[in-house]
Amino acid sequence: MGRGRQAFSCDVDRGAWGELLEAISIATTEPIAALRSATLQVYAGVLWGDLAPQGRARWVLPIVKRGTLRDGFGVQYCPICLATDAVPHLRLHWRLAFVVACERHGCLLQDRCDRCAAPVAPHRWRTGPLRELGSSGIWRCHGCGADRRDHTNPAAVHASVLEIQRMLLSALAQGGVLLDGQAVFGMAFFPGIAMLLSFLDDARESGRVWPVLQLTPPDFVRNSGARYGGFERQDVSARAELLRGLAAIWAVGFDEFLGRLAKQRVSSGRLLRYAARLRTSAPFWYLRMIKNHLDRSSYVPTDQEIDGAIGHLKSSSPMASTTIRQVCQLLGMATNSSARVASRLRACA
Repeated sequence: MGRGRQAFSCDVDRGAWGELLEAISIATTEPIAALRSATLQVYAGVLWGDLAPQGRARWVLPIVKRGTLRDGFGVQYCPICLATDAVPHLRLHWRLAFVVACERHGCLLQDRCDRCAAPVAPHRWRTGPLRELGSSGIWRCHGCGADRRDHTNPAAVHASVLEIQRMLLSALAQGGVLLDGQAVFGMAFFPGIAMLLSFLDDARESGRVWPVLQLTPPDFVRNSGARYGGFERQDVSARAELLRGLAAIWAVGFDEFLGRLAKQRVSSGRLLRYAARLRTSAPFWYLRMIKNHLDRSSYVPTDQEIDGAIGHLKSSSPMASTTIRQVCQLLGMATNSSARVASRLRACA
C-alpha cells in the first residue's frame, strides 16, 4: 500500500493514495476509477475545490484519529439498512455532516454504539477476543461486540429535516440549485448554507432568530458559548435540530426570513461575520439577498433630513426628550448612535 503509509491511521474516505487503490483493485478486481469514486473525492467541485487528506474539512464528519483508534464519531449508519442489506455496508454520503437521516427508512442515523457509545471503527474488529469467524466490523461494535443490526427501532426524524436533506442531496447530485430563477453552482451554494447553519447555532442570536421561525432555540444552541467546533463536530441529533431550523427558513422563504430579521433590528453584519470562521467569503446569492434586506449602511441622511426627524419627534412628544437612538431609528439608519445626529440635536436644542 506504499512505503510508510498506514491505512488505518488515515481517513481513507477523504482520498486514498495511488498505491492503496492499486492494492485494493488487485484484491477485489474492481477498477481503480470505481474505487476512487467511492471516496469523498467524488464531491470535489461541488462541496469543495480540493479536499485535504487530513485536518478539518467543511461538511466532512471528523473521525478524530489516534493512531488506529477513533475518538470521533465521523461514521454514521442506519441499523435497519444494515439489517436488510444482502451484504451490510456503509454508504459514502453518511460521512457528510448534513446527512442525518436514512432517506429510505425515515429514521435518525446513529453515530455510535447504543450499548457502549463507542464510535464506528470497522477495522478495529479484525483482532481481539470478541471477534468471531465470519463476522464483520461493519455490523459488530469493536468495543462491546454488540450487533448494530439489532437496534431496529431508531428515532424518527421530523419530516422537514428529511425534506431539507433531500434538497441538499439533490443540489449535491446536480452540482447546484435554482434560487429565484437563477442557477447557483454548488461551490457557491453550500458556503451560504454553512453560514446559515452557523447563524442558527450562535447563542448570541438564538433569542431572536429561532422565534421568528416559530421554533424554540435548542438547549445546545443556548449553551454553545463554551462548545468547541462547528456544525461538523456536533452529534447527529444536534445537527438534525439545526437542519430543522434551516428547513424552516426554506419553508418561509429567504426573503421573508430576512424581512422578519429586519424587524428585529438584525444587521447584515450578523449574517456575514461567519465568513472568517468558515474560511470562505459570502457567496454572491447570499450576499445579494442580505444586502437587499438588511444592509442600510449605504444610506447617509442629509442634515436637513436629520433636522426634519428631530423636529417631528419634538412636535410629537413635546414633553419628552429626543434621543439619538430615536432619530436613528426614525430615519432607518443602520446604527443607534451617530455623531452627526448628536451634533444636530445640540444645534436644535
